[in-house]
Amino acid sequence: MSYLVPPIILRLARDPVPWDRWRTTMGSVGTLLANQTAKYMSPEHEEVPTGKAGELWIKGPNIFMGYLNNLEATKNALTSDGYFKTGDVGYQDQKGNFYITDRVKGVIKN
Repeated sequence: MSYLVPPIILRLARDPVPWDRWRTTMGSVGTLLANQTAKYMSPEHEEVPTGKAGELWIKGPNIFMGYLNNLEATKNALTSDGYFKTGDVGYQDQKGNFYITDRVKGVIKN
């Protein structure tokens, strides 16, 4: 399963969910690939515990390096240690499944 986040596509699902897990993971966007790390962060940039909502920050070799000719946008999107601030709000459950429930800010600009 892929989840579209401009300007990249994050592939969160490692494998299709087996039928016997559908009931317990309904609404999940999947689990991380083996080479990714992620965390949910509070508005104060503190990591939130499992099961609590926060902004999804993700890191891995498939994450973009920055915006072309836009250093300011790159600084706002990437942390100094390489995490991409997706703008997606959600949580991770005890089994490692990720859920997206909202956006930090609107996606449509007038």
